[in-house]
Amino acid sequence: MGDRDLEIKALEGFDLLYFGLVDAGTIENILSAYSRSCKESLSHLDITERNFDDGDMSIIIFEIFCFTTFLITQISKFYIEKYYQKIDSIENAVEVFNNNIIDTLNEFFIVNDIYPVTEKVVIAITPQIKFGDGANLSAKDRISEYCSLSSSGEGREAERFGKNLGKALDAKHYPIFEIIGGCFMLDLIEMVKTILSGLFTDA
Repeated sequence: MGDRDLEIKALEGFDLLYFGLVDAGTIENILSAYSRSCKESLSHLDITERNFDDGDMSIIIFEIFCFTTFLITQISKFYIEKYYQKIDSIENAVEVFNNNIIDTLNEFFIVNDIYPVTEKVVIAITPQIKFGDGANLSAKDRISEYCSLSSSGEGREAERFGKNLGKALDAKHYPIFEIIGGCFMLDLIEMVKTILSGLFTDA
């Protein structure tokens, strides 16, 4: 087993992730949850459902794909270790696989014109809070952010995903929509486990 084999596995893994998200209708389901929240649960707060343009959709796609790819990098070691039982360096193998799947995600964003996407930041607080575009985001930076947060073992990465997705859906009211990310968390984790289990299993 060499690096090339792991590179191929990473490409196959990303393909499985892409089609898994598409087949499950993950993006559509998240948008539907947002829409229902605006029309039903939050109607008394006078929060109007947003119409998403291409730029908005790019940010939503960015956040969903970055977090699910992050999940893959977090649990890939378990499956790689079982698959390559006689490997000399499991840590090196995991690093090669994880780096390649992140690179594949980055290339996916480039090819599909997802970039540039920007962080939503507060640009004014008076007379009311106003959000605008901050620094450009990259897949590597976002996944590194989640990796740093996950080291605490307190689930802070999941909370941050909720916040990031909430901002992508409606930056002005993001604290209200943070819960949407959490509602899909178990489904995303199970999808990633299924992908890795199939990827690192002999046919």
